[in-house]
Order: sequence, then C-alpha cells, then structure tokens
Amino acid sequence: MKPSPADPAFKKYVVAGLKALAASPTLEARRTLKAITSGRVKIDGFSDLTAADFKKVRRDVPGVGAKLDARANRAISKALDGYMWDDRVYVHRDLSPVRLASVLVHEVTHVLMKSEENYRGPKAALLQEYAAFYAEKRFRGVEMTPEKCRALKREIIESYGLKGVQPEDVPDQPQVRVTPRARSSAARASR
Repeated sequence: MKPSPADPAFKKYVVAGLKALAASPTLEARRTLKAITSGRVKIDGFSDLTAADFKKVRRDVPGVGAKLDARANRAISKALDGYMWDDRVYVHRDLSPVRLASVLVHEVTHVLMKSEENYRGPKAALLQEYAAFYAEKRFRGVEMTPEKCRALKREIIESYGLKGVQPEDVPDQPQVRVTPRARSSAARASR
C-alpha cells in the first residue's frame, strides 16, 4: 500500500480496509489485496487526485467546479465512494472498514480489467460494470445464482442507461483477467 506518508490518518484508514479484505475468504478479496499490497494499484483520497484524473472526475460528477479544493472534494465525496483511473483508486475518507474494502474490490476490479481502455460502448460498459459489481457482491458473501446475475445486469443496464444491450450479452461469471502492467518507457530504455 502506498498512501501518502504525510497523512498517517489516511494510512491507518486504508490499513483497516485492507484488514477487512484479509479477513475475507473470497477470491475477489484476495485478488484485490494482492493488487494493492504488491503496489500494482495505488490508493489515495479524493483530495489527492492528480490534475489529469481530476479533469476526468469533473466530467463524471456535476457541480464539482474548476479547482480541486475543499468544495470540490465535498462534491466528489457526496457523489462517489470510489473512483479509478489507470492504476489509481481514489476513495471516500469516511467509510467503515468493510465498506471501504467493498469499494476497493469494485474499483480494483476496474483497474485489473483496464476499464479506462475498455469502456467503449454499451456492451463494454455493461461488461466492465457487471464485473465490478459482481466482484463486490461476491466479496459481501452474496451467492450469485443465475437469477441474481440476470437481475444485477438488468439493474446496471437501467441505472447506466445502456441502450441496445441485454443481460445475455455478457457471461454470468465475468472473467477478470489480471494482465501484467506495461513497463514504463524508462524501464524499456534501460534494457
């Protein structure tokens, strides 16, 4: 885990969420915990958004404003519990450890599925969101029967306003492929 060393309260907060992940026997919790503790996924609060990530959040959250200040942070925190882009997950700072762990499972699933690259069109959006919500439900101990899978897909289609897709368009058991991160250009140049 790489929370800001200048913020020991946030580090303690994230550690509590990681303990909740470690206490879970689910594949989803283990996968999430490994991605975070290996450094593959970085965790920050909304106030730590990079300038580029803040621009993306502004497109998704109305009323945030042009500057990342206390008002913007409150607006983002009111609208979202978590947000991801690339290898970063940003989280609300006032969640219970179990809720934080659940948000981490959801957002880390997006990171592992490279949602920022693959969230193109209604079917891709359904696949990405379904995989993340499915992982979150499994983490919370929900047995995902075919009926529950279909209901979850319908809920995502409706709440995200996805047109031209049906629950049958994505498999009931999503495959979260953990692909290696691309090496940086500096690492490639040093070879």
